[in-house]
Amino acid sequence: MKISLQKIYDSHMSIRKLLSADLPVKTAFKLSRLAKELNGLFQDVEAQRIRLVEKYGEKDEKGHSQVTQENMEQFSKEITELFSEEVEVDFSPISIEELEGAKLSAFDMEGLSFLIME
Repeated sequence: MKISLQKIYDSHMSIRKLLSADLPVKTAFKLSRLAKELNGLFQDVEAQRIRLVEKYGEKDEKGHSQVTQENMEQFSKEITELFSEEVEVDFSPISIEELEGAKLSAFDMEGLSFLIME
């Protein structure tokens, strides 16, 4: 399955929440394997995002970098380019029934939609 880095980045917290749900063992195993792969990709994307913020930003008095207004256009171009990349992930979508009992918000379900088939 091809997934954009944007989807991986945006779904990170929802996947973590899903992993803490009480799910059938087969579903939990399947999701834990996927989460390991996606977490590695998330970490890579986050490292690149931070690198870009530091490249196009300035440090504040607390040492945190923030993109400057004059660099925002170039930063936006490069982060959009990064997030639009797609990677191949070996995963079969799970059915909505397999998530029975998981307490997820509509926001979480939206973030996980690429993993779920109806």
